[in-house]
Amino acid sequence: MLKNIIGRLIRKQEEVTGESADFMRDLYEASPRGFWRFVLFVPMSRHRGTLPVDAASAVRIAAVHAEDCGPCLQTIIKLSLDAGAAPRLLRAAVEENPAAMDEETRLAFEFARHLVARDPRSEDLRHAVERRWGKAGICEIALAIASRPS
Repeated sequence: MLKNIIGRLIRKQEEVTGESADFMRDLYEASPRGFWRFVLFVPMSRHRGTLPVDAASAVRIAAVHAEDCGPCLQTIIKLSLDAGAAPRLLRAAVEENPAAMDEETRLAFEFARHLVARDPRSEDLRHAVERRWGKAGICEIALAIASRPS
């Protein structure tokens, strides 16, 4: 019974992302406990509350760029498009072209990019992010970065 539920969860994940989730099947077979920890992690990686969808998507792209994960980038793009992100802004983030972004998307993207790179300029941008979206915006960006593949 539990195996059937897990199979449905994994198939749903594949439908949502458009990617194979065989790794989840392997994880469950090898470590059911690890599988359940991973399943509990997924909602955190998709959390969005304060940031506009374009800004949140740009943050996730900046974080995934730092890890150079092509399949992860494709998944982020698909989920972002499904959430209503503007294709032109996603393209700008993928191409690392902040000049092609609106002001709030650029702010979130640049902050995330500098933060992931451990660039001290992120501190100045942090203040601007906090003024725009409050501590909730800072936390949302931190969760997106922390949940990127590594």
